[in-house]
Amino acid sequence: MTRLLLGTALLLSLWAVAGCEPPPVAAPEPLPLAVQPVTAPPADAKALVEGGNAFAIELYKKLAAEKGNVVCSPYSVSAALAMTYAGARGDTATEMAKVLGFTALGDRVHPAQADLARRLKGEPAKGQPEFHVANALWGQRGFAFRPEFLTLTQASYGAGLREVDYIADTEGSRRTINGWVGDQTKGKILELIPAGVLQRDTRLVLTNAIYFKGAWLDEFDAARTSDDRFFVTATETVPARLMRLSISGTFFEGDGVQVLRLPYRGDAKSMLLVVPQAVEGSAAVEGKLTVAQVQKWRGGLGEGDAHLELPKFQATGRSRLGDALKAMGMPLAFDKGEADFSGMTDDPRRLFIDAVVHEAVIEVDEQGTAAAAATAVAVPVAGSAPGTPPIRRQITVRADRPFLYLIVDDSTQAILFVGRLAKP
Repeated sequence: MTRLLLGTALLLSLWAVAGCEPPPVAAPEPLPLAVQPVTAPPADAKALVEGGNAFAIELYKKLAAEKGNVVCSPYSVSAALAMTYAGARGDTATEMAKVLGFTALGDRVHPAQADLARRLKGEPAKGQPEFHVANALWGQRGFAFRPEFLTLTQASYGAGLREVDYIADTEGSRRTINGWVGDQTKGKILELIPAGVLQRDTRLVLTNAIYFKGAWLDEFDAARTSDDRFFVTATETVPARLMRLSISGTFFEGDGVQVLRLPYRGDAKSMLLVVPQAVEGSAAVEGKLTVAQVQKWRGGLGEGDAHLELPKFQATGRSRLGDALKAMGMPLAFDKGEADFSGMTDDPRRLFIDAVVHEAVIEVDEQGTAAAAATAVAVPVAGSAPGTPPIRRQITVRADRPFLYLIVDDSTQAILFVGRLAKP
């Protein structure tokens, strides 16, 4: 069996331009939890997933420009940014909507996000993978947030306002937020916010945390796992423990890759392995990677007998996403002179995103899959392709070279995690 541990952390720091302390303001009354689950029309749910998947691929390609292993949860990043988008206005909101795939939805993106989170929730009692999502707002004590912003984030994201004191106890606030993330990810992410990221001018941190755990539908036999080698390049190898599995499954072969779907128990979610046929072919695959390409692979999956050799591995990915998001088309949100987050507060000082931090951890072995993801936003003052390829009734997939993987929710088609193993 295979065990996968994923953790993702994102920090967006929104600061006020003016450095002076705000005048004391009475804290708003705690908002009641939403009683009724939020639902969205099917068309909105479909538009959210389509836009989110396009964002997922583009974000991954930005991260994949760096060498080495890549692990990320675009869904976690999108959820945290969606809460931030709730307070964006003007051109700032327009840019964010375009990058995140929200343009067709506008304000309807928020109930659509709530509906998607509800649909993604696993049912372990029925044998499905566990998928837990949690959100929270960490606001400066005494800072005046708009009641409508707090109401929206509570109703659609379950993100109640929790007061901390960045001005008097910046480090204590950081520890409090990191402790919450650690709890929500069952100890997989303990340092979401590194030291030095939060400042006395921080006014709001928005966090998203994800925990995922599932067992393979077809388990690997540990007795068949043995020492082998992994081709980092055509001439460089490293030792690896290769697991082996023979199954009747679904796969695609073409476009220079072999694609094998590995479902989890309950058949609600699956991992899509994308193994280049060339040892050094991952860069070429990533260069052509699009949502349409992923849909072509999924639409072209045919049934047959597959023999898989997959390494056990652990990998961690940490990155700052600010530059990537700016390059993708939303620079205004990071501009302290031009950003418009006036939907969050009546305070005249301008809020802007200061930092975006992302972390992910993955472990693959014979047991199954466990994944965790967390995203924090800090605010300071100042389908299927046409046609079906011929079905190969037998295939051997030897993942002994750099390959890609995606964890997908099969009912909604949402991409939850995506990564590249460059070296086990």
